[in-house]
Amino acid sequence: MIPDVSKLLRQFQKIQGEMKKVQEELAKEEVNGSSGGLSDPPLSGK
Repeated sequence: MIPDVSKLLRQFQKIQGEMKKVQEELAKEEVNGSSGGLSDPPLSGK
């Protein structure tokens, strides 16, 4: 009854890769928008 661990790992790595891409895009957006006076940057909670 053990799930296919390698399949889960591949899915997890795929998700991590997607999140990395999204974070890089967000970072670019933040750099581009920083001079625009954003009052609430998306990652201010970290």
